[in-house]
Amino acid sequence: MSSVPAPLSPAVGDVFEVPLSDSLVAHGQVAAAYRTSGGHFYLIGFRSAFRVDERVDIETIVKDRIALLALSMDPLLRIGHWPIVGSRPVDEQRIPWPSYKVAIAPDTYVVEDYLGHRQRTATAKNIAALRSPTVIAPIRFQNAMKALHGLGEWLREYDDLVVP
Repeated sequence: MSSVPAPLSPAVGDVFEVPLSDSLVAHGQVAAAYRTSGGHFYLIGFRSAFRVDERVDIETIVKDRIALLALSMDPLLRIGHWPIVGSRPVDEQRIPWPSYKVAIAPDTYVVEDYLGHRQRTATAKNIAALRSPTVIAPIRFQNAMKALHGLGEWLREYDDLVVP
């Protein structure tokens, strides 16, 4: 009788592989947990891709240029589709954390930081400039990573994930 492995519990700092093709992988890192949901995280995607058989030092991975930032969920980490290859402290100074507008009543908005902490009442300028928080499916993150490396079509929906 075979046993089913227990799902993994990803944590902030975990560095993971994202399969791009049969021969290439890229890497990401769990950068922050969003609110107290337990399953929503900010994921950063690093710019470089490596051959599947290449052993890459974890320090090299986390010092790579950050290409993508997404608020997503953890199922591809939990089931091991994105294998965790190590853990390192997140260099938060490198991440352009977003602020959001959040409706709390009809025509009433507040500004929240990336962790979901209420900062202040939103001004008209904030309402026009800020997006609402959007959680994307992990496969969209993976497909954006593939497109970033020319292994898929770049879709307009990936534009909001790009770190300048």
